[in-house]
Amino acid sequence: MKLKDILLSICSGLFLTLSFPKLGYAYLAWVALVPLFWALRGKSLKCSFYLGYIVGFVHFSGILYWIVHVATTYGNLPYLLGIVVMALLVLYLSVYIAIFALLFNFFGKAGLNQVLWAPVLWVSLEYIRSLALTGFPWENLGCSQFSVLKIIQISDIFGVYGISFLIVLVNGLIFYVLWEPIPWFQKIKRYEVFLTLATVSLTFLYGGFRINHIESLEKEATHLKITLVQGCIDQAIKWNPSYQEETVNIYQHLTLDAKKDSPDLIIWPETATPFYFLKEQEYSPIILDTVKKTGSFLLLGSPAYEVEDGETRIFNRAYLISPEAKVAGIYDKVHLVPFGEYVPLQRFLPFAKKLVGNVGVGDFYPGESSKGMPISQGKLGVLICFESIFPELSRDLVRNGVNLLVNITNDAWFGRTSAPYQHFSMAVFRAVENRVPLVRCANTGVSGFIDPCGRIKKTSPLFERLSMTESVKMMGIKSFYTRYGDVFAILCLFASILWGMKGLLILKKGVEYDK
Repeated sequence: MKLKDILLSICSGLFLTLSFPKLGYAYLAWVALVPLFWALRGKSLKCSFYLGYIVGFVHFSGILYWIVHVATTYGNLPYLLGIVVMALLVLYLSVYIAIFALLFNFFGKAGLNQVLWAPVLWVSLEYIRSLALTGFPWENLGCSQFSVLKIIQISDIFGVYGISFLIVLVNGLIFYVLWEPIPWFQKIKRYEVFLTLATVSLTFLYGGFRINHIESLEKEATHLKITLVQGCIDQAIKWNPSYQEETVNIYQHLTLDAKKDSPDLIIWPETATPFYFLKEQEYSPIILDTVKKTGSFLLLGSPAYEVEDGETRIFNRAYLISPEAKVAGIYDKVHLVPFGEYVPLQRFLPFAKKLVGNVGVGDFYPGESSKGMPISQGKLGVLICFESIFPELSRDLVRNGVNLLVNITNDAWFGRTSAPYQHFSMAVFRAVENRVPLVRCANTGVSGFIDPCGRIKKTSPLFERLSMTESVKMMGIKSFYTRYGDVFAILCLFASILWGMKGLLILKKGVEYDK
């Protein structure tokens, strides 16, 4: 493994990172893997794995650096140990790109077309990453294009994996055209070139068609006026009992101030109440009285507890309160964050510290899947915090009749790092995949409104106390993706397995390769 190959791999890792928010140079994703492909030429499978691992380590370190901030600032870990926590996750995630690089060369050595198989392999590994060890589909490659409207429309068929496929396909073609040792006029006659250009062209044509179609349907859609309240409560004092009154006053003031806009629904972020709402007797009545004064529905996040068979269980909960100050719906977070809201294998990891605020008792318990909460203009489905990065949760809600997705979150943990912007960018795809609007209310930002085409209608700045109102158009259509889910990714996975087995048979028949 030469220094040149290591530098090329580092270059690929940097390009991948730069294509995501905060910087968000989306165009770099379309060439990011070309240096890696160049470095992989003629390499052994072992060397290919190492080069891919370098790409993964550089890339995931670049987009997950904020874990150090969370672990040290709110987890009270020493800075060095915070780096270790981040490094452990990065080392795990890097394995996926390392395996991709290995299989890329393996398929080539077996005589299979690398340009066409590279995107299939990439999607297969992204899909596995979304499921393994509770799943962590943070910033899949396709998410880098969240602001390119005509590209992301294919998500309503293929999910975000379709965009990842397209990006890797283009990377492979660019590498082939630039470095394949045959004359250029022969290259452009090859079917790989035609297929890639046709796929990109059809993607743009479909994107334009779907945007126009959705916009025409929106003319007949039901309008719902929504106010997002961004309380901007400092995480360092959020759970301090002496600040409870101040917190309630902030949300009360912002909510009553929004009354002039006559919203149908007002939304507060995740754990907006720093106490057990409805169980606490001093401030809960103030909130209910505020709801009556607004005459609107209120969706708010709060820790909650229930006692079952003598055992106290803590939940990360969302309450929907009717204009009459009655509980109209409850949702308890289903997909909890490991080492954040619960400690897996706590018996074997006694040193692990939870990185959430102290709500008083033990770990959080997962809730049951939701069928949505009815409101006068339709049905809303709640996604709490990281649940917005898991497409299957949004899909299940919309299949159950939800026509508005609401993501409530507390991203104060992340400070002014790239994480709030990354988190917001992934929520765009939940709207496009299911053709429903998505509104996002974050304690410190980024809050915002996203339409069914993935168009970001309005966003808030970070760490600014505010409320903002927007009229949202709610439709009742169900996309191909909503109906059938990750069929495309699953097909890619099966194809990779089957053709990988074929590759092994080919190599067994006498194709020599360097172990």
